[in-house]
Amino acid sequence: MPVCYYAAVDENDGRCVILLQDLTAARRGRSTDACSPAEVERAIEAIVPLHTRWWQNPDVESRPWLDPEGIMPLEATPPDFEAQWPVFLEKLSIPITDQVRQFGEWAAAELRNVMQRLFYEPPLTVIHHDFQADNLLFGGASDSVSLVVIDWQMLVRGRGPVDLAYLLSGSMDPEDRRRHELDLVTRYAAQLEAAGVRDYDADQCLADYRAALLLPPVRLALAVSYIPHMTAHRGAFWDLLFQRQIRALIDNGAFGS
Repeated sequence: MPVCYYAAVDENDGRCVILLQDLTAARRGRSTDACSPAEVERAIEAIVPLHTRWWQNPDVESRPWLDPEGIMPLEATPPDFEAQWPVFLEKLSIPITDQVRQFGEWAAAELRNVMQRLFYEPPLTVIHHDFQADNLLFGGASDSVSLVVIDWQMLVRGRGPVDLAYLLSGSMDPEDRRRHELDLVTRYAAQLEAAGVRDYDADQCLADYRAALLLPPVRLALAVSYIPHMTAHRGAFWDLLFQRQIRALIDNGAFGS
């Protein structure tokens, strides 16, 4: 995380000030440009300490601000997605194929079970929940910090591979992801074990990762559908990200195989 030197808010009028570490020399990632496999490895190494620090920690359950109900309510999100799905389709500039339409039906039917598993059933930890290239600042070889992760407002409790699913499915070129995906997920599981996590092997990690691949396109669809100024146009970032995310689901046999 960036070092915070000072932060204050005026509770009367809401004015605030935050003084953060100078990171102007760092390069901010962009999901639309795609991260290299080496950059994804750096990102995974950066998030593992967070996951291992809070893995099955009872404090995670006792902190209400980590409750996923505040961001994606278990009962409300599936019908919300189903209602907003036609709005999202109108904002796409890519061809609306039968496969795209089928995804909407499949996602609405599967979403509650996937959310139940990934946010409410152990093993749970603290996850960033928006772990994508746009929230990564990469330092150069001479910089004191190799990588900084920003935008922590979506922080919740959940299973660690949720963060991997967001990063790999949206922030990698599909060909790079296909070539390196299994190795990256396996390395993540090995790093957890090396840090002391027990009873969570690579097979379970991969299964959780594949289940979590449903979440990024669902949340992308909800976000875009709700924002009025996001209208269909050529080059819209959501066209590219949605296609990558659906491709990741298909490649992993979760949908459309």
